[in-house]
Amino acid sequence: MIIAENIRIYSIPEQLAMNSSGFWIYMSVPILFDIATMFIAIRMIRSKQGRPIVLGPLILEDLMGLSGNLMAAASLALSNRILDIYISSIIAFIILAGSIHIGYRSIEALIGHSAPKEVVARIIKIALSTPGVVDVNDAKTMIIDPDRYLAIIQIEVREDMTVKEVEEIKEDIITSIKKNLPEIRYLILDIVKPREPEKSYVSLLREIKEI
Repeated sequence: MIIAENIRIYSIPEQLAMNSSGFWIYMSVPILFDIATMFIAIRMIRSKQGRPIVLGPLILEDLMGLSGNLMAAASLALSNRILDIYISSIIAFIILAGSIHIGYRSIEALIGHSAPKEVVARIIKIALSTPGVVDVNDAKTMIIDPDRYLAIIQIEVREDMTVKEVEEIKEDIITSIKKNLPEIRYLILDIVKPREPEKSYVSLLREIKEI
């Protein structure tokens, strides 16, 4: 639409008169608003008061709006039709690129991606290194925030263990994973008795290596 409007404007030989004071007042309002909301979002991310996956697109949107408004103000102030066409086209492409990026991040958050294979392998190895754990049957992860994941692990423990010992194993694994892998924000452990096939972790690690 912006490019089509540029063609229409270029075909009109007359240029409309512009009230300079009213113009700058009109343009300063959205520029100041974009700057204010952008800095508020940045402060919220730094103070961990808001989720980056929500505030990140807001910051990008503010940057898009700020750059677009500044270029539009420069174009209109210079009153050059050729420059106006170029700048408006740049604004159109900035909006397009920003929209694609925001859409991609939103889809990524909704669909969910797994953690890097190195992280998943480390989770399995930490669980196996815990005394009393005999196997890891499954390990799944899902993104919940940029570089923050939910992990769901099923482990096997010795059949002769007491409930108290199983609880201690659970606490040890959770503590160790969160200490060594801070990107794992949430962890769900499913603890079961030994069952066939044995050494499921071997196939799990092989699958991770082949990804």
